[in-house]
Amino acid sequence: MELHSEKVLDIQLVQSNEVGGSFYMEKDGLHRCLDLLQTNNIEVDYIVTDRHTQVKTYLRGRSVTQYYDVWHLEKGISKKLEKMSKEKECQLIKKWLPTIINHIYWVATSSKSGPEKLAKWTSLINHIQDVHTHDDPEFPQCAHPVKVSLDPSKWFQPGTVALYKVEKLLVNKRLLGDVQKLSSNYQTSSLEATSKGKALFKVSYPKYKKGKPTAKPVKTKTTFGYVSELMHLVFTEVFPEPARFCDQLKSVPVPEDLCAQFEKTPKEDVIAAHISRFSRVGGRT
Repeated sequence: MELHSEKVLDIQLVQSNEVGGSFYMEKDGLHRCLDLLQTNNIEVDYIVTDRHTQVKTYLRGRSVTQYYDVWHLEKGISKKLEKMSKEKECQLIKKWLPTIINHIYWVATSSKSGPEKLAKWTSLINHIQDVHTHDDPEFPQCAHPVKVSLDPSKWFQPGTVALYKVEKLLVNKRLLGDVQKLSSNYQTSSLEATSKGKALFKVSYPKYKKGKPTAKPVKTKTTFGYVSELMHLVFTEVFPEPARFCDQLKSVPVPEDLCAQFEKTPKEDVIAAHISRFSRVGGRT
């Protein structure tokens, strides 16, 4: 998808047994897309993706500037923090979770460079301890008004298990590198459901937030007729005279069905084994 216009420029269908497994499908599909764009003299300025390790390595080798979608990074951090907050010594994390999530988005959208994103992100460790001045000149002081707190229990305390675990998670080397590459403008959420150009959201009341309302983006519903729609698009709009390309199409290697690599077992044998297994279980009880 071209993010300025929100127009889909290229779609590549990849089957897992073509590329050695589902783990490789995303990278191979991207490879095919970029090749096709390059063939048509379309230059890619930069690309916004999730943090797939193979995609990261591939784009670096191809010298394509890559940024990360904020939601994907936030989702990974949120899951780890939620799990951590269930530990007895880390319950304070649950109260800070919404603030930390908001901070991720603020860092991405308010920064103009990687070092600025990094400085704002690492300032969070000071902030949650009620320290609002920082050593990094890129962000020497918190942007919010400084207030005197009369309740020390709301802040993380030095030397506690909770602070140690939060700091270990939020300032590890890999995450710091990823934060610097967060997309400040466009996100892959452009692919989510919209109405009249606006993203759609639903409100949920999760148990872990004690019923506090939470907005969640509405994803487009899964469809299974996409192949027919793509074929119609290709042969009526992209190639209005498809007969000229018949020889080329016939030369395209079509992978075998995913199930073709397995030996077929007669249906009667499968049913007999199923019945026999449950009969044995019943005989022992």
